[in-house]
Amino acid sequence: ASNIEEYIASGVDSTFEVSTGDNAWNITDNGDGTVAGVSFTNFANLQGGSGDDDFTLVTRGQIIGTIDGGTGAETNGDTLTISAASQTVNITDASNIEEY
Repeated sequence: ASNIEEYIASGVDSTFEVSTGDNAWNITDNGDGTVAGVSFTNFANLQGGSGDDDFTLVTRGQIIGTIDGGTGAETNGDTLTISAASQTVNITDASNIEEY
C-alpha cells in the first residue's frame, strides 16, 4: 500500500484504520483528512492502533461515527484536539482516548 495516496469510502459503515506506529490524524471535513502521509475521504469511523494517536478536528472537521484511539503499548496516550474557535463536539464514548 506504499504507492496509495488516497483512500475513498462509501460513508455510513466505513472504517479507516492505521494499526501501527504513532500517528497524527488531521480531520479536515466530513469524514475527510490525512494520516501517515495519505488522504482519506468519506469515512464514518476512524480507528487508531497500538501507538499514540493524535486526532485533530480542524475548522470543518467532523466524523459521523466513532474515533477510536485503539489499544496497546502507548507511550503518551491518545489525544483529541479541537483547533477551531467554534466547534460542536458530541462525545458519547471516550474510553480509548486518554486526553481531550
